[in-house]
Amino acid sequence: MIELKVGDFAEYFESLYGFAPMGWQIELAELACAGKWPGVIDVPTGGGKTAAIDVAVYALAVQAGLPVSQRTAAMRTFLVVDRRTVVSDAYTRAAALAEKLANARDGVLKRVADALRSYLPDERLKPLNAVELRGGIYRDPGWLKALTQPMVVCSTVDQLGSRLLFRGYGVGQLSRSIQAGALAYDTLVLLDEAHISRPFANTLNSIASFQRPPWNSAALARPLTVVEMTATPAIHTANRLSVNDSELIDGSTRIGRIVNTSKLAELILLEKAKGARAIDRLAAGMEELAVRLTASGDDADIRNCRRIGVFCNTIGAAKAVYERLLDSSAEGQRRIQLLIGPMRPIDREAQNSQLRECLKTDGRQELDTPLLVVATQCIEVGADYDFDGVVTEAAPVDSLVQRFGRLNRGGEWTHTGAYIVLRGDHEKDDGQLGALDEAYKYVDPVYGNAAARTWNWLKANADEGRVDFGILEMKRQLGKLTVQQRERISSDSADSPALLPAHVNLLCQTSSLVWPEPRVSVWLHGPERDDPMVMICWRADLQAVELDSRGDIPIARVSLNQEVAELTHIVSLCPPSAYECMSVSLRRVKVWLNSLQTGEKPGHDQSADIPSSIEVADDDFDDLQPLLKPLIWRGSDDSILLESAYQLRPGDTLVCPVLLGGWSSLGHIPGVEDPVNVALVPEETELADGRTRRIVNVPYDELRRASAVDCASAAFFQSRRRPIIRCHASLVDSDLLACTKPESGAAGLTADKWARLLGFLPMLESCSDLVSCPYRNLELNYYPGDRGVVIVGPAKKGEHAMIEDHTVDNFSKLDAGDPVELGEHCRAVQKFVSQSVSAVGSEQLRQTFYVAAVVHDWGKADERFQAMLFGGDMFRALSSKELYAKSSGLKIDKLSNEYTRLRAGLPARFRHELLSASLLEVADDQRQGVEDEDLLYHLVASHHGYARPLAPVCIDETPPTIVLDAMGLPNVQLTEGERKKISYHRLDSPIPARFWRVNDHYGWWGLAYLETILRLADQFVSWSENQHLSSCGSSASGDDSLLEEDVSNG
Repeated sequence: MIELKVGDFAEYFESLYGFAPMGWQIELAELACAGKWPGVIDVPTGGGKTAAIDVAVYALAVQAGLPVSQRTAAMRTFLVVDRRTVVSDAYTRAAALAEKLANARDGVLKRVADALRSYLPDERLKPLNAVELRGGIYRDPGWLKALTQPMVVCSTVDQLGSRLLFRGYGVGQLSRSIQAGALAYDTLVLLDEAHISRPFANTLNSIASFQRPPWNSAALARPLTVVEMTATPAIHTANRLSVNDSELIDGSTRIGRIVNTSKLAELILLEKAKGARAIDRLAAGMEELAVRLTASGDDADIRNCRRIGVFCNTIGAAKAVYERLLDSSAEGQRRIQLLIGPMRPIDREAQNSQLRECLKTDGRQELDTPLLVVATQCIEVGADYDFDGVVTEAAPVDSLVQRFGRLNRGGEWTHTGAYIVLRGDHEKDDGQLGALDEAYKYVDPVYGNAAARTWNWLKANADEGRVDFGILEMKRQLGKLTVQQRERISSDSADSPALLPAHVNLLCQTSSLVWPEPRVSVWLHGPERDDPMVMICWRADLQAVELDSRGDIPIARVSLNQEVAELTHIVSLCPPSAYECMSVSLRRVKVWLNSLQTGEKPGHDQSADIPSSIEVADDDFDDLQPLLKPLIWRGSDDSILLESAYQLRPGDTLVCPVLLGGWSSLGHIPGVEDPVNVALVPEETELADGRTRRIVNVPYDELRRASAVDCASAAFFQSRRRPIIRCHASLVDSDLLACTKPESGAAGLTADKWARLLGFLPMLESCSDLVSCPYRNLELNYYPGDRGVVIVGPAKKGEHAMIEDHTVDNFSKLDAGDPVELGEHCRAVQKFVSQSVSAVGSEQLRQTFYVAAVVHDWGKADERFQAMLFGGDMFRALSSKELYAKSSGLKIDKLSNEYTRLRAGLPARFRHELLSASLLEVADDQRQGVEDEDLLYHLVASHHGYARPLAPVCIDETPPTIVLDAMGLPNVQLTEGERKKISYHRLDSPIPARFWRVNDHYGWWGLAYLETILRLADQFVSWSENQHLSSCGSSASGDDSLLEEDVSNG
């Protein structure tokens, strides 16, 4: 037994970070280990709130020796903040914690790691898994491997909230229920800066209350725990943990030094920043002030600042300041970075890794050249950036407190400089602001009238035009205000509408569309701040390209023909992943798409990196008419070309041709400009079959320059740990493209050309196996029309690819590299389920889960399904003495699988799990001792995401007789007549009524959690069955859904 005591926390913390924990952190650890988390953690900016992650992990380790029924520490800890950049920063900390624990060899860290390992169902898993949960993915590797793996997840409000409400943004429809269930139980949510996320805090508390009676009659253990963290809490909060006053006023302590540091800021009114040119003049004023802070000299007014943060209220203003600084700076004079929410994670990570070394509070680099970081609210909270100079737009007082928390963060700078600026057209006296309030009008689209009121309050309290934003000093000033006065100068925190049982009854139906469809964003941000996000990536390989080198300037002839099936196939060769996708507000995307219609450049982006109540004109459109259109990626069956604004849904992923551009209007990709020099003038040619071929001629250099924005290969490697080279005319040299065509064979790819081809491989240093064995273990998938090939290499030796989310629609596979016998697979799932049931505390349902695991794949015994596993060969299927769960060597593309299904005679929309449920009805012996038969049938029927509440209708005119002789169960059989009589594929099947019965009994989230136990067991076993292939290039994911689900939607 691993012995850990509550008193060991200080040693654990110091082993991680090299310094002792603060007093409040030790107190929090004591409360957490006793299962008594406070409702609110009230700690000043810079006071180390993120250490709550370390506390949660430690509490789980301390309780490792307790019986499951006595454990109160959560298996999953979510740090949630409504700032995407801060989420990435928090993830960096969590990942470092996980790495240190995984590599610990002795001492307290080793004891903590071993305690966490005692929870694991499989020794291959890490003692702690760190995850950054973000959108933009239809099929990324599944982040949730097992219910009993300790996890720290860093997430935005949108990502956690949409998943909890059964509508996960970027999550496949059939995966939504297990995400909701897994997140609702055994989970601690640390909601950072809760004062700006009040609607979501209310929703979290509603979900927690719905997990208890009277909303179910069989409540499960360890429902959702919610802890609010903020440096600016509400006036009245119960069960609150705060920093001790004696620790705050003691300047010798770490936190005392931080909160007692003076931070003087000068108030600057930019009177000319008004009207149509307000943003341009605001940018000019902020640029001048930022440059002034960098000036060198001995004069008392010269600040010699080397790390300047420029905070803007809108994305448009930030980009305007950034562009002015770039234009006014000579080469090498200053380093300038733009940090806004709409950036691709792969760019943000590269940027953050550089900035962190320059701006971190402890151990930062010395800078000879000034570094200016222009940002929005995305780094207001949580980010460990320590500036010695700040220029900020006026904002509500709570936002300014957060921004000045980045100034002299460690209290070590001897001199600093700061300015607060206000646009001239935002200056209003309190009387004018009162009149605007009564008319429901606002000065600022982001902050309403709170920023202007804050400015008036600051002016009234300024000393010679300066205000001290030191933490304790500002706390004293705010303490003089009444509750009403403080609320009027603080950010508006609208409440969300009540989450009612009627809403959840609609939301929990995830296997089919419902009407009316609830808009979950109103429960995340409130009805007035409802601006959901969509994800966008750019690809260079969507169009056919021919190179014409006959003239002086090589020309690329780019096809404009766009067929949905062809584009979907191309994208499926390298599915979008989170790393390459830019998260953009749906409103801004519509503005950009509308500009493609009108040809007018979009104006300054008035959106912010916090939810805002911005009012804009209607930018919807009915018929999108650019020469190239984005693809809305929803998997191989449901993807569509974007024709109308009404097709866009929150969480959608748009895949855009690079020649369409748009990234400069929508967000920021460092170092890559929109293809402004490309004029798309189409040529039309009549083809022999009567169709019209439409092309545009583009200078080849311009095409390759635009193609630099395509980072899909690097993102694929980041998410799947497998190297990929997309040999397409837009991405590789023409001679290399020629030698990769099928007719060239291996001989065409010489060692020299192979070495050149590897130059197009991202992260080459991580792919040594591919370099040394160029002709082995490669997966080759060809572009349509003989345009090139996609080469996928094996995972790096010693690395296991992450478990894939097999429940995501249309992308699971029957190919396991080697055949897997059906009974063997079911027994392995049963073994894993038994471990899971014990570990999560559902012993009262042990037999139900045992039987569900044994029978869940019985439906694969249909001879037509078995024939599919043999490539559609019925003779081989009938000749086999074994029944199989998975086969080997199957083609994975949609067309091949459709051919295989037709050859095998399997009807469209057939689902093996529904046949499993039918077989269960005649398996009386197997149902003996089952505690809940309704739950048993539901678990089997829903284990791929259907039956909530509807299942696919399958017209099966001649279903064959099934006997499970090969599995040693001769008494389990269904004749053709019996199959027609009790078919679960019919509309009048008992599935919907049973779903509502078990839903009422276990609750909306309780039932989803129980489903998750079986579904994750099935996924984990499938992953394990394929792990021996991780070093030999198999493309298998080991699940069974592709052939069925590909045809289920016609």
